[in-house]
Amino acid sequence: MKFEKSSSHPENIAFVKRLRDLKDKVIDNTAHLIAQEETLKIDCTTCGNCCKSLHPALSEVDIANLSIKLCLDKVTVKNKFSEYDSQKKMHYMKSSPCSFLIANKCSIYDARPLSCQDYPHLHQPHFKYRLKQIMFNYNICPIVYNTIERMKNVL
Repeated sequence: MKFEKSSSHPENIAFVKRLRDLKDKVIDNTAHLIAQEETLKIDCTTCGNCCKSLHPALSEVDIANLSIKLCLDKVTVKNKFSEYDSQKKMHYMKSSPCSFLIANKCSIYDARPLSCQDYPHLHQPHFKYRLKQIMFNYNICPIVYNTIERMKNVL
């Protein structure tokens, strides 16, 4: 998918400012409904942009699940597939594209990290307060892009 506008496009900056004046519940309800519809239209395996460019967080549970799936001990999983951010005290997938992306499909799908399962996070509450991250994903994920473009017309 070709993205026609960047997240810094003047129209997007105006949209983000406009959201500040709207009630959280209205924004969340609108975003959740549109995102749900857009998610049904997009086959993520034809895209894989998130897996090609993002570094999802890995919880200890994620590392344990990967350890079981890959038949490796946790230390090996951490060393081979993650980087540790000492400021955030979190592990993140280290390679980009993801080591587990094969032909736009996740080779560890049933053990993929929670952050991957939850992506693009549009169904989460407090949309308005997560706009920086959402707009970062605007040029990565067609679901985010289409949701934002439709929200501009609705709100």
